[in-house]
Amino acid sequence: MARMLAMEPQILLMDEPLSNLDAKLRLTMRAELKRIHNQLGITIIYVTHDQSEAMALSTHIVVLRNGKVQQFDTPRNIYRKSANLFVADFMGNPTTNLIEGQVVIDGSGSKRVRIFGEFDMEVPKDRVATLDKGKEVVIAIRPEDIIVQKKKETNAFPSRIFAALDSGPDRFIDLRKDDIHIVARESGDIDLEMNENVYVKFPIQAINLYDKKTQELVS
Repeated sequence: MARMLAMEPQILLMDEPLSNLDAKLRLTMRAELKRIHNQLGITIIYVTHDQSEAMALSTHIVVLRNGKVQQFDTPRNIYRKSANLFVADFMGNPTTNLIEGQVVIDGSGSKRVRIFGEFDMEVPKDRVATLDKGKEVVIAIRPEDIIVQKKKETNAFPSRIFAALDSGPDRFIDLRKDDIHIVARESGDIDLEMNENVYVKFPIQAINLYDKKTQELVS
């Protein structure tokens, strides 16, 4: 690194430079690389398979699949507005929850997405407005956006707790609905037990909608 910087290059290419370091040292070196980048303003092309590393270090991310660009965007947009189902599923640990559904029209004339063949979920109106009734779609929602609760509310459906795994400040809740596996990440104080029946709520603003056929984000 010192030899490279001494040459005052305009661009640095780094190919997984931290991959062989232990976890603690890797975090320290991420901070150091970020500091160097901010201080010197050098353009860095950084190759990594570590998603958290890409999110932490970059100003822009290119997601590649079989040599083809899937999305080029800011880390926040890559994570929150993934361009297609591949990017949505690839970014994040645990990965995003993907649930298939179908566009329906309720009694008031509003378009919703029916999941599990019976629950009509409210989704962002600007996303569903252009979709025809019967259109097959996929709802995507991140684990940290899901709310696990004991009472029924709008956009909540019944589920069962398969497991609850503590990871320090957070818990990963493994939920099952029919044969669908759902993961929620929550830090609340709600008491949860294995095999307990609960309600799973999808906040409207946290939902992304994808065309099942094209796998592209509906925008």
